Amino acid sequence: EFMRSHKYDAKAVEMTYWGRPAPARAAKTVNVMAAACPHADADAIIETFEAGGLIVVGLDVRSWAMGRACLPAAEDARGVVIVLDLGWSGATLVALHSGVIIYERTMPEAGLRNLENALVDQLKLESDIANALLFGAGLAGEQADTPGIAVQWDLSEELLGEVRSIISAHFDALSQEVVASVAYTGQQYPDAPVARALLVGGGTMIPGLADYLKGTLGVETQSVTPLACAAASGAIARECNALLTTATGLALFNDW
Repeated sequence: EFMRSHKYDAKAVEMTYWGRPAPARAAKTVNVMAAACPHADADAIIETFEAGGLIVVGLDVRSWAMGRACLPAAEDARGVVIVLDLGWSGATLVALHSGVIIYERTMPEAGLRNLENALVDQLKLESDIANALLFGAGLAGEQADTPGIAVQWDLSEELLGEVRSIISAHFDALSQEVVASVAYTGQQYPDAPVARALLVGGGTMIPGLADYLKGTLGVETQSVTPLACAAASGAIARECNALLTTATGLALFNDW
C-alpha cells in the first residue's frame, strides 16, 4: 500500500514502520506509521560520509532522532507531547504518545529563514543586522547578550517594538498550524490531551520564545538540550544547546 501510494518500486526503496497506540475509536485496522528512502538517495548520503572517513552504521528517521533525544523530558508527561524543531529552512512537528511517534508534519513556511527575510524586507535592514536583532533582542523583555553576536545595542523602543511584532506574527502563525495539527491527535486520542511542548533547533536561541509559545499554545513549553539524556561538564556543557539535540538523538541510534 505504501509503495502504491507513493509510486515507488519496492526493490529500490528501504522502508520501516512502527505500530501506534490504538486510537480511542479504533476500527479493525492496523495502526502504523511508515517511512521510506529510495536506495539511490540513501547511497548518495552514505557515500558522502564514507568519503569523509566515517563509518555509517544506520540511516535514521528524523522524527525518531528528535523523539529519542527528547524522551527524558517527555516520559513523565500525562498525555501527548509535541516536539518542535525550529530550523532555518522549516519547522518540524512531531507528536509523541507513550513514547511512540504518532504524527509528523513539516512546515517550510515556518523556517527561520523566512522570519529573517521578513525583518529584512519590512524594516529595510541588512541580513546580519536582522539576524542580530532576531537572536539578540528576540521576544525577551530586555535586550539579551547572545554568544557570537557582536552588536552594540542602542535601539529605540519603537524599533524593538517593530522587531518583536514581526517575530510575534511569525510564531503566531506557527502556533495556529500546531494547534490545527494537534486537533488531529485529539480526535485520535481524546483521553490524551497535549500535555507539553518541547523545543529544539536554532529557534530556541531566540530570547523569550519558550515563554511566548507557552502563551500561544496554552501548554507547558521548554527547550531541550543534549543534557536531557547525557551529562557533561565545563566547556562541553556550555556548548550543548538545543541546536544539537536532534544530532544527539542520531548519536543514540544504537541505544534505542
